[in-house]
Amino acid sequence: MNQTYTYKVILVGDSKVGKTSFFIRIIKNVAPRQPQPTIGVEFAQKQIIFKDSMINLKIWDTAGSEKYKSLTSNHFHQSQGALLFYDLTDLYTYENLQYWLKDIYNNADDRIVIIIVGNKLDLIHEGQEVRCISQEKVQQFCKAKNLFYCEISTKTGEGINQLIDLLAINLQARKIQQDVQQQRPRQNCCG
Repeated sequence: MNQTYTYKVILVGDSKVGKTSFFIRIIKNVAPRQPQPTIGVEFAQKQIIFKDSMINLKIWDTAGSEKYKSLTSNHFHQSQGALLFYDLTDLYTYENLQYWLKDIYNNADDRIVIIIVGNKLDLIHEGQEVRCISQEKVQQFCKAKNLFYCEISTKTGEGINQLIDLLAINLQARKIQQDVQQQRPRQNCCG
């Protein structure tokens, strides 16, 4: 291992979109059963090897309920990454992405890596539910806002490794960019 990097990552979105299920899947590597709603915030760490580095993800699972909003917003500070979840079968949760994005932008660093996560892909594959909005429209939305996009199923695990890779790549790229900016010589205005 060359180096170890630590990043704070928040899980954000409406209630029942799969944040806690993702949290359980990523931390314990098991399919969640019937997770209880998050009250406030839950925290765990996950170490991954990415290229030649160890990445320590400090993951904060935030409540999607309005009554915990002020508590949740406090955890956006000093986060390097945000996974913003919506339910692929629920248009209301997609429409609320704007609300959550505003909250992230108001409370987090402007260089935060944000990935929009469409969850419950298993329901789309099973044909039980219909997709609430086309994948193309979501991708256009993300492109216009300079966000990343990934679809997953916390139930089956589909797409989760790709999501973690996408997160790691972009957190590392952000870190490198930040390091380069700090190393640039500053111009002396007086001489």
